[in-house]
This record gives sequence, C-alpha cells and structure tokens, in this order.
Amino acid sequence: MRPKLGADARRAIDADADLDLFAYPDHFPAEWKAFRRERLTALVARIRQGVHAARPNAVLTAAVFPEPQEAFDERMQDWRGWLSAHLVDAVAPMAYTQEPARFAEQIAAARDIAGGRAIWAGIGAYRLTPAQTVENIEAARRLGAAGFVLFSYDSLTGPKPPAPDYLATVSRAAFNSTRASTSPER
Repeated sequence: MRPKLGADARRAIDADADLDLFAYPDHFPAEWKAFRRERLTALVARIRQGVHAARPNAVLTAAVFPEPQEAFDERMQDWRGWLSAHLVDAVAPMAYTQEPARFAEQIAAARDIAGGRAIWAGIGAYRLTPAQTVENIEAARRLGAAGFVLFSYDSLTGPKPPAPDYLATVSRAAFNSTRASTSPER
C-alpha cells in the first residue's frame, strides 16, 4: 500500500506503525484481506505444481469452509476460484453440522457452485452418532457428491471414540452390498 499513498498519508501511517505492527492492515482492511487471499491462492497453486511434478496422477483436494462467500470473505479461501482454475481437483466442504437438512443444503450448494467439479462431502463424524454419519453419507450420495471424508480419524479411533467400533459400524451400514452397488464410491 505504501507506494500507492501520498507522502503525508504514508508518514501518518508509518508513525502509527512504529507503535502498532498492524497499522497498515487496520487502515486498509479490504486490501489486507485481498492480499492474504491472493497469497493463499498462490500457495495452493505452488502446492499443485509441486505435487503434480512429483506425482502427476495425484488428486489434490482441499478441506474448505462450506459457505463459499464466508470462506472467501473471512477465511481467505477462494475455493470457487481454485476449482475453476483447476488448482484443486476436488473440495471437501466441512459441513460439520448436526442438522441433516443443513448438511444437505451445504453439500447441494457446494455441488451447484462446483459446476461439475468434484465435491467430497466433509462429514463432522466426531459430532455424530454412527447412524447420523451414515445418514449424511447417504445424503451426500443422493446429492451427487463424488465421495465423502469423515473428520476426524483420531477422534473416531482414539481412546474416547463417540461410540464403540465407530468406523466398523459405519462401514457395515454405509457399504453393505445393497448400497455399495449404487454408490458413486464403488
């Protein structure tokens, strides 16, 4: 921002900066957000380049905040842009709600925004019973998600899982032969 400012404005903010390291971000919050968003997108692009140089067939994904505008404005995640620029192969919206209707709404919205690019439903299994997790898996399948991701493995297998044999219970229910024959993960 300094080169864009006149000498008087620069001196005034520089005087503040001697006392406050955030003087420029505080004076220019929109520009600060845009800078951070651009730097995160540049990082995603560099990661894509590095991953594909090492493993050309690797699938690069990003777990993202499910509300795209809030992700953009407050989390600096331009996941719509990452998908359209092919910087990521899929996004996993972290739809960690305990409300089935809200989960479905978030996944459907992400699918619509993705415009044919892959969406993997991020399921906050650590907050759900096995039956609720299976319900979300089934909803994600109905909505056309390319897959799903359970968050987080350590919370489901650690010393205090939300239910005994959590993953085995979910696996039996979500991948039985009837469901597996119609699932997109098959």
